[in-house]
Amino acid sequence: MKRKNKSTLLVCINCMIITLAILLLPLAFFETSIYVKRSANTFVGDEKYVEARAEAETVAAQHEGAVIEESVTERVNSKGVTTSMVTFTVKETVRRNGLDFLLHGVGHSEGMSGVGPANVMRLLLGSMAVSLVLLLCASYKTLELPRTDLPKTANRLYTAAGVFVLIAWFCVPAFVRAINYTFARQVDLLVGGHIQNDALLAQLNAFLYGGQAGDGLMEMLRGLTVKTNWAIWVAFAALFLLLWLTTRYVSLASITATCSAPITVYFVYGHNWLYTGLCLAVAALVVWCHRENIQRLLHGTEKKFKWHVNPTEGKDPPK
Repeated sequence: MKRKNKSTLLVCINCMIITLAILLLPLAFFETSIYVKRSANTFVGDEKYVEARAEAETVAAQHEGAVIEESVTERVNSKGVTTSMVTFTVKETVRRNGLDFLLHGVGHSEGMSGVGPANVMRLLLGSMAVSLVLLLCASYKTLELPRTDLPKTANRLYTAAGVFVLIAWFCVPAFVRAINYTFARQVDLLVGGHIQNDALLAQLNAFLYGGQAGDGLMEMLRGLTVKTNWAIWVAFAALFLLLWLTTRYVSLASITATCSAPITVYFVYGHNWLYTGLCLAVAALVVWCHRENIQRLLHGTEKKFKWHVNPTEGKDPPK
């Protein structure tokens, strides 16, 4: 029993290590405009075009992986003369991990109706840290005992650890949602002039451009696009395994996973309401089918998972 409990504890710790390792990977990719050069009365190939192109190439050379996009706009003025304007846009893909969100403080600011990704990341990491402490305290001097024979204090510590794992687990889709909300919805409103939020603009400038955007910040944000790394859902799976191991309630883990599926589908499939609605219907059906399990969980009578049951346990040995 002691060996199995040690193995379970090591698996729990490894789940946390895997989650932390993933959070240190690039979680968000921002394709951002770092330089825009408009050259009026310029035609492709003329002297002004060559000068403007050279300026854009100089800026692009200062940023690894930067690319130059070129667009030409022609029109005929009132005098019947064709004019042309060439626009050079230098774009760079900026990668940010969970630590970057914390250090740059991209969190909730005044005027925002949602919680920023930095705050969600703080809650996720804080919940994991508290869960680890509770897990270690519950395991202290109880590794020799089966889970059914644990003292009340240890059982309560394991349950509390499971609650904090559950909080961290829900923080994963909440973090993805916060990224999309802040860098898509809020940025679109700022660029379109529908809202004014100087605190958020300062955060975006520091986070994406190192505070060097200056007066061109709004123009840079105009073409901002964001994508999240699929690897973050591996952390989601690792926390699910951790939730199951800490509580040993298979029904709780199943219900929680099913209820979080609509949230995951909503973000993974590009806010597709059809898929999300189908997942909501399935989640409601699963919760209804587990209504007796939910009652037992609330009353503390739900059976916990066991790796195996000794068929001779509790019986007299054969004579």
